[in-house]
Amino acid sequence: MYKLLGFLRNLTRVQVGSVVLVAVLVVVATLVLANSDWDFSGEDEQAIYFFNVGEGRLEPEFRFLPYPLPGGTLSMVDMALVNMINEPDRTALSRVWPEDIELRELITGLEMQGNTLVVTFSEAYRKMGALEEALFRSAFTLTMVGLPHIEEVKIRVAYGNEDGEIGWDEWFESAGTIANDPSISPMRISNATFGLFFVDEAGEGLVVETYFAEGVNVRQRALASLERLIEGPSDPDFLPAVSIPTGTRVRNVIEVAAGGDIYVDLSAEFNRFGGTAAQAELLIASIVNTLIESIIPGGGRARRVFFFIDSIRYEEFHGVSDFHLYFTFDETLVLGYGEDEYEYEDE
Repeated sequence: MYKLLGFLRNLTRVQVGSVVLVAVLVVVATLVLANSDWDFSGEDEQAIYFFNVGEGRLEPEFRFLPYPLPGGTLSMVDMALVNMINEPDRTALSRVWPEDIELRELITGLEMQGNTLVVTFSEAYRKMGALEEALFRSAFTLTMVGLPHIEEVKIRVAYGNEDGEIGWDEWFESAGTIANDPSISPMRISNATFGLFFVDEAGEGLVVETYFAEGVNVRQRALASLERLIEGPSDPDFLPAVSIPTGTRVRNVIEVAAGGDIYVDLSAEFNRFGGTAAQAELLIASIVNTLIESIIPGGGRARRVFFFIDSIRYEEFHGVSDFHLYFTFDETLVLGYGEDEYEYEDE
């Protein structure tokens, strides 16, 4: 549109036959625009979301995204992605695009299924920390659902295991889940200190390691603590008698309402555990205690944890016959539980 108008203005400088030519082109352009879907009322400005560090919340900057484009909605998605990668105009805002990850490296697929944008991320997505991922996912969702014809986003994140098998974790996001669900809302970011429960070196019980995490919320507290538990103790000289199998990933952690049940879904690698039934019980207790304690330190003992492995609920787990039921916090297994060194508070 702007190029057309500029072209018409330049034509007015032509002396020979310019008046007639301009008149014809103006009539043609008017007829074309009157019968097109282009809207120049200003509603083509789309919100690109960035993070306001000082306010601790996501805020939009409005950019002009012409609509429609020859490539349809996906062309607008491409333009919005470029704007997300670029630095915001306002100094108070910062971009949420993960550092050192390029667009073509991170996003491997985009498609529209009805009013749902399906985006496939590579394993590079998992390089982000909990806070970085929450902000990116939230800003990405809010930006995309603000585009015409997109009502929700289906996120697919690739992963591979030691056997070379590739799969995807999949879930849906929308403006409603980002704005209203406190378990994923970036508006409730805080720092927290909680405990990781490791099996002691003698295999007789559980010991606690205090862990500090920055930028976590309700859902991420449990997720971050469990991922950190999988990494192992921070002290390299401490070797737990029982550990979570190498390669195990947390596929999902869901808390049902405040103070409700906790559902944890671990990847298939968790089933590679090769210990005894007694060791399996300690391993389960270390995960259960860590999850429950991570959400409300020092409380929530009535909470129940249900296990899934690769989204399947198994009847037993290496000699633990009631694995399909639920587990609660077991303080009898914690060595030194209640002592001063175990007590801590949220920051």
